[in-house]
Order: sequence, then C-alpha cells, then structure tokens
Amino acid sequence: MGGFLTERGTCDALMLATGQSADAGKRPDWITSLRPGMRVAVYMGVASADEIAQNLIDASLAQHIGIDIVSNAQRSNQVIVQCNATTLVETIQSNAIENPTIFFLAWPQSVAVGQVDIECQLEHAVR
Repeated sequence: MGGFLTERGTCDALMLATGQSADAGKRPDWITSLRPGMRVAVYMGVASADEIAQNLIDASLAQHIGIDIVSNAQRSNQVIVQCNATTLVETIQSNAIENPTIFFLAWPQSVAVGQVDIECQLEHAVR
C-alpha cells in the first residue's frame, strides 16, 4: 500500500472485518458501519468479493471508496493492486489473487464533505 492505516484529514478510523462468517449462508454485515473518514480492512474476502462489490454498488458508494488489495503480504509472491467496487472482481481475476488477502477499503473524509455540500445546495434549490 505504501501508506498508513489512518491518515489525518483522510481516514481517521480503522475497522477490522472478516470476509467470511462461521455460518456459510450468512455474510458479515460490516458495510452498514461504513462512514466517511473510515478505512476497513477486510480479511479473507476473496470468496465474497462479488458480494462486497455489489453491496458497495447498491449503496451508491462504488465511486467513493477506493480499494487496495494486498495478497500474500510480506511474502516473495506479494501482490498489491488498486481498484474500486466496479472493478474488484475483474482485478482479482486478472491478477490471479487468492487468499490470504486483505482488502483495504477507504472512504475519504473529503468525499463526504463534497457530498454534503452538494446535498445542501440541492436542498436549498428545491425550496
């Protein structure tokens, strides 16, 4: 990744989550905890990448959240790539990424500020 897990003014919170659940039919529900200024580290998420991507797309977050994928960290076959929700599955396939892998999803504070400003402008325009 070449950066820090938290970074002032960008992401000041870190959440650790799993991509797998003990109950094979139930996926972890960490997406509802996402907030602007947060980075989420999703461990072992390759098998649920399509669902993670679709959840982000359905929540209209696909273009706001950057994803760093780190596979086989600190090993000779380490792979680090970047993508977003719309390219997550394709990126995993084209780079032959397998677990052990961590997805680092980052929702920068600056994106949220821009959205709030736009929403306020739209709200005032409607009045």
